[in-house]
Amino acid sequence: MELPKVKTDLPMPECKPPKADLSSLRDEFAMRAMQGIISAGTSYDYEGRKPLDVIVEHAYTVADAMLQERAK
Repeated sequence: MELPKVKTDLPMPECKPPKADLSSLRDEFAMRAMQGIISAGTSYDYEGRKPLDVIVEHAYTVADAMLQERAK
C-alpha cells in the first residue's frame, strides 16, 4: 500500500515565541526551586510555622533572585 504524498508547497505560518509574562515566569522559577528544595530534602528551622509555608517562601525568594539576575 502506497502512502499519499504530502503537499510541501504550503506557506509556513510565522512563529513568534510568546512574550514572557513576569508573574508566570516568577511562578515557574518558584515551582522549579520548590521541586529542588523538596527533592533535596533540605531541612529548615520552621519556627512553629507550617513546613510548606516556609518552603514556599524560600522558593519565591529564589525565584525573585533569579528574576533580578535575569534583568542584569
